[in-house]
Amino acid sequence: ANGAWKLRVQDKASADTGYINSFKLTFP
Repeated sequence: ANGAWKLRVQDKASADTGYINSFKLTFP
């Protein structure tokens, strides 16, 4: 479910790029 989860995170990145940027560092 990692792939599907990443897709949802990318969608949110559009609304909160800063937050996702930090999140990506924690979950590469």
